[in-house]
Amino acid sequence: MQRPEDRSRTGPEALVERLGDLTEGPKLLPTVVAFGAEAVGPLELMVRGPSDVLFQPRCLAADALAIIGSRDARQALVRALRDSGSRRLEPVLDLSERAVINCIARHLGRMGDVACADAILEVFAARRAPGCARALGWLGDTRAVPLMIQCLRDDMARDEVMEALASLGPKAEPALCRALISRPDGEQAEAPTSVSARAAIAAILGRVGTRACTLALTWALWDEEQEVRFAAALALCERFGPAAIPTAAETLIDALGARDWSRAQQAFEALQADVSCVIDRLTPHVRRWPVDDSGKRRKLLVVDLLGRVPTEDACRALASLSDDPDSGVRARAAQAISAALETSPQVAEALKAFQRDPSPTVRLILARALPRINPLDRSLAATMLTDSDAHVRKTASVMIHRRGREAEPLLRELAQAPHRYVDGLWASVRVRTAAERLLAELHIP
Repeated sequence: MQRPEDRSRTGPEALVERLGDLTEGPKLLPTVVAFGAEAVGPLELMVRGPSDVLFQPRCLAADALAIIGSRDARQALVRALRDSGSRRLEPVLDLSERAVINCIARHLGRMGDVACADAILEVFAARRAPGCARALGWLGDTRAVPLMIQCLRDDMARDEVMEALASLGPKAEPALCRALISRPDGEQAEAPTSVSARAAIAAILGRVGTRACTLALTWALWDEEQEVRFAAALALCERFGPAAIPTAAETLIDALGARDWSRAQQAFEALQADVSCVIDRLTPHVRRWPVDDSGKRRKLLVVDLLGRVPTEDACRALASLSDDPDSGVRARAAQAISAALETSPQVAEALKAFQRDPSPTVRLILARALPRINPLDRSLAATMLTDSDAHVRKTASVMIHRRGREAEPLLRELAQAPHRYVDGLWASVRVRTAAERLLAELHIP
């Protein structure tokens, strides 16, 4: 038989009190929960205890009540939520109290009892705690939608409120569409938090919106704020796939040069869903971009996009970059055309735009592409064999040698009439010499 003094040390009241130990408390949680209804009273007292910067014990007691899950435990959580929501505290303690409110509200939302919605809404209206928004989203209560939209201005609460609005689905769509296209009244310059809130709304509509939101998202593409325009473009692409690329193309192309690299990468990933429909829009932008790190980054992303479409149109667009002042951009463009030769041999003509490039690195790319050009271009081969850079000349010779007897007609013509393909006596001599040497190496009489 258990003695009274042992019961005092292991009873629910004593064990609940020991939950206040940050080290021991989590280990005792299963033991406390095992008491069931006996532990509800002591646990409620702990949850409703005095506000403190160490809020974890009170949240642990709320966890225990949620696990017990009885009607009494649920009512205890509701009372604790109302109690915490009514407290007015200094900023430090208020932050801790919001953590307790969030914890209780999330538990009530997961329990799925719509009878708790009034209490959660009451506290949400008073404290704007994101956990309350999440709970109301789980419960499907649309009364809180206007408050949730206001909470999107809070950087600390935005992510969770976005999830809450998304969980409401199409039921929140009309209010979200109105908030997206309407700027706050009385603001000459919109506050950054308001801009971020409207961008978040566009992202939500991209996830759960129906076709009814298309007009609002399209309207937002002409918004004064770039962040909103970009979010609307991404939302359209997410909601409607490649079909939205022509509509959102200008905004996405502009975002390729964003200072935020993650934003530029998002724009790149959205555009690559259907590059073929924006080829003619990409190169005019490239011409206008500045010659700096930002402009170079944009151009490299454009080159990567065009390189994913091995068509003649895309390669012509890449060839238009042959006069770009940055050798890195020219080299990437030449490499992209060279890679396209594997599937589209007809794009070899675009590669010739780089044969007089001032950078040996770019010309070397052309020399390495010679084995993939069918039929082998005589003018390009002659130019590579007479290049001013010895490494380019040697590479061109090796690449032509790999063609074997297939290169015989080309080499014979270069050996007999080099002046047709190069200008100047010295260049003609160099071409003839190189062609004769290759014929000898291939054992062609």
